[in-house]
Amino acid sequence: MTQGQVTASSLMLRDQPNLNGTVIDSLPAGTWVEIVKTDQGGNYTFGSEIRNDWKQITVGGQNGFVAGAYVTSVSSPPVFSNSKEIRGVWICSHYNSDVLKSSTSITNALDFLQLNGFNTLFPAVWNQGFTAFPSEVMERNGFPKQDPEYKNFDPIKEIVEQGKRRGMAVVPWFEYGFAASPSLDGGHILQLKPKWSAIDSSKDKVRHGDLTWMNSLNLEVQQFMLDLVIEIIQKYDVDGIQGDDRFPAMPFNAGYDNKTVSDYNIKYGTNPPINGKDPDWIKFRSDKLTQYLETLYKEVKRVKPTCTVFMAPAVFPFSLENLMQDTNNWIKHELVDFLNPQIYRSSFIGYKSEVDKIKANFVASQRLKYVPGIAFTANKIVLTPNDIVQCVNYNRQNGLGGQSFFYYEGLTRNSNEIAVALVNQNGYNQIASLPSSITIT
Repeated sequence: MTQGQVTASSLMLRDQPNLNGTVIDSLPAGTWVEIVKTDQGGNYTFGSEIRNDWKQITVGGQNGFVAGAYVTSVSSPPVFSNSKEIRGVWICSHYNSDVLKSSTSITNALDFLQLNGFNTLFPAVWNQGFTAFPSEVMERNGFPKQDPEYKNFDPIKEIVEQGKRRGMAVVPWFEYGFAASPSLDGGHILQLKPKWSAIDSSKDKVRHGDLTWMNSLNLEVQQFMLDLVIEIIQKYDVDGIQGDDRFPAMPFNAGYDNKTVSDYNIKYGTNPPINGKDPDWIKFRSDKLTQYLETLYKEVKRVKPTCTVFMAPAVFPFSLENLMQDTNNWIKHELVDFLNPQIYRSSFIGYKSEVDKIKANFVASQRLKYVPGIAFTANKIVLTPNDIVQCVNYNRQNGLGGQSFFYYEGLTRNSNEIAVALVNQNGYNQIASLPSSITIT
């Protein structure tokens, strides 16, 4: 099919090729569509002309007719001039999104993303103690085999298959990481495995970020998460895996379980300080998590050498001081293929200051591994299209490897205004190749 772009400020998509057709949607200027064919239909006015050419199109999973004069046809989109760039988007679980709930909703979302220039998908696969996919690892540990919300539908199988057909990289996102549940008691994970609980200095379960956590340094917990990662690599033809600001991570108020206290005592001759942000105590725990990441990275590459390892931590040094994520060392010791720091700032100015730190601390080859996360809403402030456009341009100016947006639904609000801005001002109407280190098999 031929692609086309809407040239009117607002173009009505109708169910019939005439002005009496029911309006399905309003397409803003710059929207990219797939043109099925051109038909003759009812008359409409274009400038001083009376015309009757109507284009049958598909867009965002919708089918209908538009006045043909207001769509410019393009035989094939040009290759993006900046060559290689990750254009990612997070697709949330059913708690925040409907995308993963059915084959149809996945089709609609991926149609929209493909038309608007995205090439990398980060679907949530681990949330609130449940997997989005049927998991033998979960079942073996006595947990529910799959999140019951999906009712035996496997959204990961579906999104992998659909993504492959579109040439998109599909990278499962372990969003909850070492966090067990929003519930105070840790939900079904810690009810069944109480010894997996993270412990604070008062010997209570650790709460951080409104979540109750597992003990990130417990060897059984570490193996459980590693098993989930390896299972999804082996079960599906995924192109990578992605951690989060909870994986691998550990809240600053955690680590007071007997084993970790004993290990610290052996090294320093004293118990850990009550101050969870003591520098030595931070280094002790962050070093252990870095060792775990190294193990995970090597195991992923052993099982599937082409599998790309992404991590989406908090921004450094907040990541280190609060979540034991020593991300600067992750990059310097090549323990990740790409880093997606969550630079969730409420304006371009705030975003720019974080990118400036990356530029100051890393050489060009290392900056290519940075693919920052950009939130459409940060600190309860909705970013403007102009802010988003400037963030993307600044990434390119400073040699970063692309960007990922949090999250899908932000692209479709206000008549797709962010997607339209990316198309019109950031070249998302053009194809961007994935970096050569990402192999779509």
